Amino acid sequence: MATQPPERSWFDPAAPWAAEIHTDDTREFSRIWQGFMTARFTLGLVLLALQVTLLATGPQNSKWLVAISLAYFASTLTSGLFGKPLFLGDSFNRHWIRLVGVDVLAFSSLQVLQASQVNYTPLFALPILLASVLGSLRLALGTAAGVTMLLLVSTWLTLVAGGTEATLSLLQAALTGVGYFAIALLANQLSSRLSSEGKRARTSQAAVNLQRQVNELVIGSLPDGVLIVDSNGAVRAANPAALKLLTSTPEQRSRLTDLRLEPGWQPLLQLTHASFPLGMGQEDDITIHHEGQGPRRIHVSTRPTNPQDLGGESLCVLFLQDQRELEARMRTEKLASMGRMSTAVAHEIRNPLAAISQANALLDEDL
Repeated sequence: MATQPPERSWFDPAAPWAAEIHTDDTREFSRIWQGFMTARFTLGLVLLALQVTLLATGPQNSKWLVAISLAYFASTLTSGLFGKPLFLGDSFNRHWIRLVGVDVLAFSSLQVLQASQVNYTPLFALPILLASVLGSLRLALGTAAGVTMLLLVSTWLTLVAGGTEATLSLLQAALTGVGYFAIALLANQLSSRLSSEGKRARTSQAAVNLQRQVNELVIGSLPDGVLIVDSNGAVRAANPAALKLLTSTPEQRSRLTDLRLEPGWQPLLQLTHASFPLGMGQEDDITIHHEGQGPRRIHVSTRPTNPQDLGGESLCVLFLQDQRELEARMRTEKLASMGRMSTAVAHEIRNPLAAISQANALLDEDL
């Protein structure tokens, strides 16, 4: 059974997408793949139009150039329409031949057949980038080395046929090859870095989502109301207990998006506005009045957030408690305290009474 390869160092031959291609998050890889396929298709169309134009304007141009451009355009069209996103691997396999090899062969044929009329050496950057991003570092450097050897051989053949300045032409081909090596190395490292950063971002996003779900579960199960309001009075979040305290009808519940929409919520809005300038929490007992309904007394505690932690936006968290529940809780605590005190008093009285009763029994026996 094949196992997922471990993470490699940036000098290792593993490709940046090797560990990502088998995961659920393949959309980034698919977008990069489509980008390269679009670039190859566009380049093939431009080359075909260029060769047709040169053939129409200059009879001395060979029809083989048009045939090569047409074949390359058909190959790019087929790969873009029917090809699936895939990792090129770590060797010169059939996937490399179908994509990178076709590009190198087409550009080399155009460069050799058209000689010095048009320079096609800048086009070799596309297959090198393709091998660097979709393949491993070893494959990228191998592709750059192969392209460099092709340039040197093509330059040598041109020099043998034309007898031009040998040193300058060979130096130009060598410098171009060095540039291709730099492109392969930098593109592979940038894609590796972006891949690792994307993986770290997805891990962080998963942790944030999990933490948000836990917070929602905890806040939703709190018996006290929790309301999050911004400086304008807009309600960002409210748990079920807050909805129960502040609303009585479905219409009011649907309007609990802004504290300015209901006159009964004005005390909450005023307490929120008083908390923002001071940057400190406020506590107060307010009364909520809704038309046609009885008053509801609520104890409110506000906690404004630090605007620097939220990109300059300041929020205020309101903790709501029903006064009736607080009073009932206080009565229950008082009764519990009285019961504990009564038990302690009874215990303290029972001990001397038991001693007195025992002494009376002894005196009765003596009489």
